[in-house]
Amino acid sequence: MPQLASIVAPMLAKAIFGFAISSIGRALMPSMEPDGMPDTSQLGFQANVRSTKMPLPLNYGITRPGCNHWYVGSSGDDNKYLHMICVLGEGEIDSIVREGGVDQVFLDNRLHTEYGGKVYYELFNGSATQNVCQTLKNAVPEWKDPLRNTAYLYVRLEFDRNYFQAIPNITVKIKGLKVLDPATGIRAWSDNPALCVHDYLTRRSVRGGWGISGSRVNIESIEAARQYCADKGWTCNMPVKDNHPVADNMEQLLANFRGDLIYSGSKFTLKYRDLNDEAVVMSFDETGIEDGSFTTRQPDLFSLPNAVRVYYLAEEGADDGTSTYKRKSYPLSFKEVVAEDGDYREQTYECLGLGKLDKVQEMAYYLYERARANKPFAFTAGQDAVRLEPCDLIQLTHARPGWVNKVGRVESVRMGEDFSVAVTCIEEHLGFYDQVVDPAAHTWYETTLPSFLDEPEAVINVSHFEEMYTVRGRSFTRWKIEFDLPDKAVDPFVEYADVELKIGSGEYEFKTRSEGGYTVDPVEEGETYYLRLRTVRFDGRRQPLNNATIVSRSIVGLDSSPTDLFSMTAAANGDSISIFANPVPDSDIDGYEVRLGDAWDGAIFISYNKNCSLRLNGVRPGTHTFWMSPRDNAGKYSANPVSATCKVFRPPGYTRLPTYGSWAWDFRAGTFSNTEYTTVGGRPALRCSHTGDVLTGTWTSPKMDLNAVEDVRIWGDFLTVFKSSSTSWAGVAPAGVSWNDLGTGSWNEIFRPTEAGRVEATLYYSTDNVAFRSVSFFQVLCAEVSARYIYVTVTLTDPALDANIKLRELKMVAYEGPQ
Repeated sequence: MPQLASIVAPMLAKAIFGFAISSIGRALMPSMEPDGMPDTSQLGFQANVRSTKMPLPLNYGITRPGCNHWYVGSSGDDNKYLHMICVLGEGEIDSIVREGGVDQVFLDNRLHTEYGGKVYYELFNGSATQNVCQTLKNAVPEWKDPLRNTAYLYVRLEFDRNYFQAIPNITVKIKGLKVLDPATGIRAWSDNPALCVHDYLTRRSVRGGWGISGSRVNIESIEAARQYCADKGWTCNMPVKDNHPVADNMEQLLANFRGDLIYSGSKFTLKYRDLNDEAVVMSFDETGIEDGSFTTRQPDLFSLPNAVRVYYLAEEGADDGTSTYKRKSYPLSFKEVVAEDGDYREQTYECLGLGKLDKVQEMAYYLYERARANKPFAFTAGQDAVRLEPCDLIQLTHARPGWVNKVGRVESVRMGEDFSVAVTCIEEHLGFYDQVVDPAAHTWYETTLPSFLDEPEAVINVSHFEEMYTVRGRSFTRWKIEFDLPDKAVDPFVEYADVELKIGSGEYEFKTRSEGGYTVDPVEEGETYYLRLRTVRFDGRRQPLNNATIVSRSIVGLDSSPTDLFSMTAAANGDSISIFANPVPDSDIDGYEVRLGDAWDGAIFISYNKNCSLRLNGVRPGTHTFWMSPRDNAGKYSANPVSATCKVFRPPGYTRLPTYGSWAWDFRAGTFSNTEYTTVGGRPALRCSHTGDVLTGTWTSPKMDLNAVEDVRIWGDFLTVFKSSSTSWAGVAPAGVSWNDLGTGSWNEIFRPTEAGRVEATLYYSTDNVAFRSVSFFQVLCAEVSARYIYVTVTLTDPALDANIKLRELKMVAYEGPQ
């Protein structure tokens, strides 16, 4: 029997450290027949042929094969006798089955005893030492072939028109091949599938087998499988007759007991599937599985079979036994399952060696539940997993699918270049092997988790905060958001979250995918930012928008005040004053502001400089208190401005003019431009009117006549008061605003105005009351002029509509100097 034994070498070469001859998809022999129709070639098990090229069948167990008429001859008067060599298969077989004391030899489905002595036969069992059929040789001397290792039946028919109208179809019920039990060393007939597999594996390739040396077979596994098949009642009563590759023929034998032939460690090991008789080889949990490597695959629901059909050679037939060992099928389906699926989808299998209907039914139950719960999964493990072999049982505990001690059967094991081991498995269940079929017993994925069809769970542990950082001496703010994906025990299907950002009243804009955080950098102080986190499962299913997690934050930014100056110095030298201090080490310092007055609040603005030093020349006589505070680029001052006082003496040789040496205005007269008369504590004052929301106003005093042109020094006494609604609680914190909402740390920071009102004064002088000249910064400095006519303009600038700097009575003094 020619076989494709040459495929063994490349199959072994492709294996890294193990392979299985059969897998769940092929070992149980699903037929390739279209529309569930049987393969017509299989209908010829009992048909007679006449060919010297057909391979010799391997008849395992009890079968009833037809014959191959290798030789046909005649003898006697009028060729009265017809002689035939009817080849049955490879030898050595055991015997012809006898029932009721009669050999089961059939001609056209009738026992040979019904032919009135017209039939004579002899059985040659195909031993390696059998001799030529002497009866045939005596009748036909040309026959000389002993046909060693070939089992055949010599048949002689005596012609009788009452019995024969043509050459009959001859079949013989035989106890087939004698097979070796490697555990005992005895070769005898057996229908045990494990011994039949061993025979086919070790049988010489020229005699139809695989040709594997017995030393390369794991004998313990053969004995274990033999005992299991004997206890379970699995049988192998079938011929291996087709000229298929040896691996395909082996699969037909393995299909009779859910077997697998594993090549590992240079030996072939026989295994079987039955959770009642197997033990778990290795257990895994998440600590032993590479992160992110666990995958499952959803079977195609539209190709999932809802019916199975098992083909077998039936031992039981008609009452007369003439139809035994012919091909039959056992269908299994459930109306409610078919109705639920919407159509009929049948999967067929070849289990030819199971002759008894009860064993066929048991196998069909397994195949049905196995097909309906086809759940593959895979993962990558460490080097220890290299010990696994196909068909081994493992246990898996993993949060992602919500499995606890889930039993799986290894289908393949592959080692990668980094020595990690990729394992693919298929789910197992004890219910597959209970000899009972329940179409509703198994769900797609047994799990502790919610249904996969539920909407994805939301992100958890969301927190967010502002973070300050400095670049080139300037502080910036970023908004950091941190979160966790749902706990794997709750929803292992979520892989990431969509991050969408909205600024103010704008629209959400997709930014990125994240598994645990996002940073908005930089952010604008005073703006409100919204972040929407929407979980997404590995199949692309997203959490509904109305259930997504939204966090928002109104950005405060740099909310602390600059560091206080340690001290400042104001030193007078004549009518010049030098003001200086040591700068603070803070970033974001925009400059240093200097004011003049009894207190920082309400004092007259003098100067704003990048450096904390200033020199004033021509300062009016008197005792002056100067204040200084750093200010950052957000407009905040330090909490505690510093001050220094110095005294400028009247220049020597100057005397007050006897006439008009001093005068005052109460702001009842003069020219008003966006300014108006008011009072402070019952005393006259000037303020900006804020007409049309304009924050700057000007007042021009009446002219004063000195009666003669004089060389004089003139200075004014500018006293101010600053009023603002922000310095009241209602102004700072209107209804609904809490202390925490203000985001600051002290009363001083809340109620001090962030910017001072400004007073700017200019002195105008003239000798002829026509051409006037001016001296600026008159609110601080004194003017030395030659004039007869004098007036002053005052410009008031407020920082906000709810704030006013008020100038109280303005007193001015004129001194005449040396002539």
